[in-house]
Amino acid sequence: MALVNTTPELLSELKLHGIREALPKRLEELHSQQWSPSEFLNVCLQDEQLHRQNVRLLRRLREAGFPIPASLENLDFTSERKLKRSQIRELGSASFVTQGQNILIAGPTGVGKTHLACALGQAACRQGFTTLFFPLNRLLEKMALARAQGRYLNLLKKLTAVSVVVCDDFGLRALTPQQLQDIYDLVDGRVESLTTIITTQLPVENWSEVLPDPVLCDAITDRIVQKAILLEMEGESYRKKRFKGGHTDPP
Repeated sequence: MALVNTTPELLSELKLHGIREALPKRLEELHSQQWSPSEFLNVCLQDEQLHRQNVRLLRRLREAGFPIPASLENLDFTSERKLKRSQIRELGSASFVTQGQNILIAGPTGVGKTHLACALGQAACRQGFTTLFFPLNRLLEKMALARAQGRYLNLLKKLTAVSVVVCDDFGLRALTPQQLQDIYDLVDGRVESLTTIITTQLPVENWSEVLPDPVLCDAITDRIVQKAILLEMEGESYRKKRFKGGHTDPP
């Protein structure tokens, strides 16, 4: 009996928290289901495995920095948005990450581009991929600060190692020459094997308006667009609908 009473403490000391949490239930099932010792051990190990998977998932979601929780299952698939349910369902497997494909989400303001980008990023996290989310202006500020502090190469190494980087609101304003170089460094380091998800109101053919150097504009555009999956969204702004008393948030 003393051994049973100390089991939870031993499990905590060994950091087997999944087994510890499920143990009371499993001990009841041991008798009711008439498990063999090996069956009981296998179930307990599965509990621990699931617990550790959930802990890692929560860590990935937290470190990604998503501004909102989002799910592909709750997207707005009405004809107004022009999203194809079958295509989004396929993207939910995060196969685009294993294939090193970028995703370009284009459309007018307020149609749910950020929500979709977050949902895709969180789907990637659930499939085990590391992800980082940045509004583009915040990312550029972060890169400028790192450069000033002599940490630019370390930051770039981090940004070109993570499986998925989400850049929200690309093309809101023209970039400076240094910002152009920073964006080139980022996309060049991620080309071919890593996924970048970009949301933008600006059609690709108009990117030269915000990427004023023709050579860097071509280089950046080519590295983003090649192998990219284009998701074009349409419809009335959710913010305008909220103002009118309609939908409160993107589904």
